[in-house]
Amino acid sequence: MKILFVLFATCLLSTKMIYAQVGMPSPGYYDQNSMERIRWITSYTDAVSLSQSTSKPIAILFTGTNWCPACMKLERTVLRHPEFERALSQRFIFLKAEFPDYSEAAVAASPYKTLLDRYGVNQFPTIVVVNSNGQMLFTVNYRDGGPQTYIQEMLQKINQPMRNSG
Repeated sequence: MKILFVLFATCLLSTKMIYAQVGMPSPGYYDQNSMERIRWITSYTDAVSLSQSTSKPIAILFTGTNWCPACMKLERTVLRHPEFERALSQRFIFLKAEFPDYSEAAVAASPYKTLLDRYGVNQFPTIVVVNSNGQMLFTVNYRDGGPQTYIQEMLQKINQPMRNSG
């Protein structure tokens, strides 16, 4: 038992020294930038609870990143972009409604099928922003333009909460 502890401690110490030598933070270290990352939730119930406790609206991303070229492009060029994350990560609760396959059977079996129907989503990717009661505030449809286009539209629309458009 003592030998296992020594091996574990040596391994842990070696790992921290390696990270320090290459100038990287060790695993578990959180810096200021980690607070600006988007935390994608996959449970609607969890998103609603978090929305209620923080008074932030929920941005539901309906996506199919395994099969939808526009979804893949949105993920790569907008949603993971530091500018998008910095501007919006603290303004919304983000829920990813991932549809790994767009066959009729897969969509029907998805836990997000009721949300897809409820908000009338008929194209991917689409972002639907709702309040903690599930009331739709607005939608953002896919378009080219990069992170600034999405930031501007989402901030403009969230500042006009009674507006309900796509």
